[in-house]
Amino acid sequence: MAGSERSSSRVWHYEFDVFLSFRGEDTRLGFVGNLYKALTEKGFHTFFREKLVRGEEIAASPSVVEKAIQHSRVFVVVFSQNYASSTRCLEELLSILRFSQDNRRPVLPVFYCVDPSDVGLQTGIYGEALAMHEKRFNSESDKVMKWRKALCEAAALSGWSFKHGDGYEYELIEKIVEGVSKKINRPVGLQYRMLELNGLLDAASLSGFPTNIELLSATNCRSLTASCRRMLQKQELHKAGNKRFCFPGTRIPEWSEHSSDIYLPCWTRA
Repeated sequence: MAGSERSSSRVWHYEFDVFLSFRGEDTRLGFVGNLYKALTEKGFHTFFREKLVRGEEIAASPSVVEKAIQHSRVFVVVFSQNYASSTRCLEELLSILRFSQDNRRPVLPVFYCVDPSDVGLQTGIYGEALAMHEKRFNSESDKVMKWRKALCEAAALSGWSFKHGDGYEYELIEKIVEGVSKKINRPVGLQYRMLELNGLLDAASLSGFPTNIELLSATNCRSLTASCRRMLQKQELHKAGNKRFCFPGTRIPEWSEHSSDIYLPCWTRA
C-alpha cells in the first residue's frame, strides 16, 4: 500500500495526503480553491469535497467524507465566518479530531478572516452560530456541547491566521503548503507513480518505466539544472510503451504532444 499507520493493533491505509475542511460558500471559489490547487500541484493527493459528483455529493456525501477522513494523513481546517453555522462542518470537525487523536494525525487550523479567540471561546459570529444551534437542538444539548469542545480544542492548535489587509493570500497558501510538506515526507500514491532519481550523476537514458508513472522526483542530480534538483512534478509522462528520461539541453521532439522549440531542463517520452 502507498502508506499505512499502525495504531491500537489496526493498520490504516491512506488514500489522501490532505483533507480540507471548510465552509464552501465562504472560501470554495477563492482561498480554499487556490489552496487545493497549490497542494495538488505540489503532489499532495487532497480531498476536496467540491470535487464530488453532484449526485454522489447529495446521496453519499456523509459516508464518502467520513471515509476520506479515516484515510487522510493531515487535516487542514479552514475556519471562516460561516464555518460554525454549518452543522455538517461541525460534525466533520468532530470526526477529524477523533481520528487525529486516535492515530496521531496532525490537524492544521487556518483562521481565515476570523479571530482565533472567537473560534475557541465561541464569541462574536461563532457565539451567535452556536446559540442558534442550541435553540435548534434544544433536546440534544450534548451535541452542541461536543461542537463547542471541538472548536475550543482546534483553536488551541498551532496554525495560521489571516485577515484581509494582513498580506497576500498566496503567501499564506505557500506557508500552509510548506507546513503540510513538513508533516508528509512522501505523498501517498507516489510510491508506485513516481520515478526517483536521487543523486544520479551520469546517465543518458532510462527505459522500461512503469506505465503508471505520473510524477518525477529528481533530487541533487548533478546532471540536472538547479531548478530540477527539487522534486519535479506535473511532467508529462505518456501512458504507452517505454519512456526515456532526457537531460538538460534536450530539444522537445516533434512527436511530443507538447512540441516546442524551447529547451527544458528535462523531459520524458514514450
